[in-house]
Amino acid sequence: MSFRLLTVMGFTFFFFLGNFTYADEEKDYAVSLMRGHNMLVETESGVSGFEVDLWKEIAQKIDTSFSFEVQDSFPDQLEKVQNGELDFSLSTITIREDRSKHMDFSYPYYVGGITLLVPLKSELGITQVLKPFVSPLVLHSLFLFVLFVFVFGNILWLLERKWKKPISKNYFPGIFQGMWYAFALKAKTSRFIGGDALHHPGTRFLAIPLWMIGLIMGAIISAQLISEFTLQKMDSNVTSLEDLRGKPVITMEGTTSVAFLKKNGVIPVPHKNLDEMYAALKRGEGVAVVFDYPDMLALEKQGKKEGYPMGIVGGRMTDELYGIAINKKIDPEIRKQIDSIIREMYDDGFLYGLKKKWLSE
Repeated sequence: MSFRLLTVMGFTFFFFLGNFTYADEEKDYAVSLMRGHNMLVETESGVSGFEVDLWKEIAQKIDTSFSFEVQDSFPDQLEKVQNGELDFSLSTITIREDRSKHMDFSYPYYVGGITLLVPLKSELGITQVLKPFVSPLVLHSLFLFVLFVFVFGNILWLLERKWKKPISKNYFPGIFQGMWYAFALKAKTSRFIGGDALHHPGTRFLAIPLWMIGLIMGAIISAQLISEFTLQKMDSNVTSLEDLRGKPVITMEGTTSVAFLKKNGVIPVPHKNLDEMYAALKRGEGVAVVFDYPDMLALEKQGKKEGYPMGIVGGRMTDELYGIAINKKIDPEIRKQIDSIIREMYDDGFLYGLKKKWLSE
């Protein structure tokens, strides 16, 4: 009797143990995404985006089920990964040593960085239109151009003065005629536009260097004017990190950007998510926004769509490695599989395809 009882109890124990192990292997993982940034697109039919496609591909290859949870607060989702409420999080999370004490990270799936976003003016007044022409950089280039014309005008006057026509033998007005011919030579070789040809053989040799130097200088001045006009569209004088020192700048709380701003003498104005950051910029809480490049692209597009133009100034100010945040209780073998899959995604071009699909400017 006792033997039969032991047999039944043993069978029952192993039956439930087997079921427990099976249930753990088939766990429905909780995966968080961050609302409002460029890696995630929310619609009535569900979610899509760079990190959505990334995780779906990973989940398919490790053959596991999951459910997405869209979060509104970056610090809250990191805390949930740490305490086990979430198993994984994909929200352009920078891999940092201090965070690794509380959670694991996958192999990096994206190399991003902190960028600067500033408001733009929708229209330019007459003052803003004229200002680029008197900027120090453009004036310096124009001075060199005039000096160039003056020097070659003198050379042409010396070569052509004995013929009297079309350049007078007298220095005045001969020098002005020579300067005008020097300007004309850039486009019409040795013949004045609408006038007579020059006589001295040396003039023909001057035509090519005159044309080449004039073309180069014209391109330089044009590029400088374009640059000045672009800067004139800025709603402030913020053109680099140096211009932000001692000023309030909007960013996301609990992120690498906060520490970056403090380190560079900037006053961070942290908010929980991109929607709050966007509203804060419109209210004038800061002169600019500093955060991850993909998210700045999202804000730039949102502003353009809603009639509040913004522009990214310069390139990335830092290099950040984004990885999947993983709760430390997750089986280490699962993490190894994820790392291996991400490496394969680099090799087969899958990640490049995601970047081209979702993050194209």
